[in-house]
Amino acid sequence: MNRTPHSTPSSAPARSTTSRMCLPRHRRRWRWCVPVWDSERSGSGPVTIWVCCDDNYTQTETMRLNKFDLNLLLALDALLREKSVTRAAARLFVSQPAMSASLAKLREQFDNPLLVRVGRQMELTPRARELREPVRQMLLSAQALMGTERSFDPATERRTFTVLCPDHVSPWLMPGILRRLQHAAPNIRIEIERPSGADLASLLQADVDLMLALDPPETLSYPALPESIDSRFICDLRYVCILSADHPAVTEKMSEERFLQQQFVIVRQSRRSSRLEEIMQESFGVQLDVRAVTENVLELPFLVTKGAPFVAVTLEFLAQFLKASPRLRILDLPEGLMPPSQLSILWHRSFEADPAHIWLRNLIIEECNAYHAGGGFDPLR
Repeated sequence: MNRTPHSTPSSAPARSTTSRMCLPRHRRRWRWCVPVWDSERSGSGPVTIWVCCDDNYTQTETMRLNKFDLNLLLALDALLREKSVTRAAARLFVSQPAMSASLAKLREQFDNPLLVRVGRQMELTPRARELREPVRQMLLSAQALMGTERSFDPATERRTFTVLCPDHVSPWLMPGILRRLQHAAPNIRIEIERPSGADLASLLQADVDLMLALDPPETLSYPALPESIDSRFICDLRYVCILSADHPAVTEKMSEERFLQQQFVIVRQSRRSSRLEEIMQESFGVQLDVRAVTENVLELPFLVTKGAPFVAVTLEFLAQFLKASPRLRILDLPEGLMPPSQLSILWHRSFEADPAHIWLRNLIIEECNAYHAGGGFDPLR
């Protein structure tokens, strides 16, 4: 980049100064201006940035930086993401003693333990959680400044990803994802967690890598997704009935009237009422006859079989996965009774440019689309 000599400007842009400069504004020396192109301002000309070269300011900032080993930022990022000295060391391909030494230096630098043992696991301190996003953004900015991205090879990458996935999706989607990882990325590990009432809070703090969600943001109790969260729609998932093969309602097609007369087993987790109950109440003004409530979707086939006169409603792919016994039947819902759910993938924007993160997001989307195109569960797939 060419530097254009320039005399001291009468009025330099306010954004080029910081509150930490040690000289009053009128006494600072401005030695050159740098014209750069702003990609967010379509059709605009170059933006002029004034660079302050005050010797006292430069010396002060240099003294501050000299007290901190910038190489520790990589170790800090790995520790904050992995919450484990062992996994952080593997992530950066260094020995565990070397990573322990880096953690000791970081603790001294920040005057904070950063990682503390809670039971058998290590957890981040509040100060460490505050550092996660700023540190990540600093590293991403450094990569952009150098014009390079961190190299990523799925065959050799060692990393642990935490994925929030609802019970309605995990049984039929995650096995295929794990098979893909086993072939393409054998050293990548997935920690699958069930979303809870604080699931979006974990995503906002970048404590988890990805979240698979049905019908966000409504199901997350948010009117809209926060600006720090990115999302991508994957596919629509329709609902079906599951019931015992000897249930008196078993026919080729169930009418709306007959459906509303049934006794139901429903799944409620973090919400007060199930999606089925809400739709029946809002669209039809009907209070369903609920005879059993469970938090575990895998209990549904056991609760509606063996002569039980109950009906459950669940995702079609999950129903196909659960249909391991001839005693269980799957029926279509009456047409127009319940709209499909939208499956989306969500992540924190600090992971947007992470090549490993991009690769995993695409892998999950590809597996879901392949499953959707293939028509559902295939035990030999």
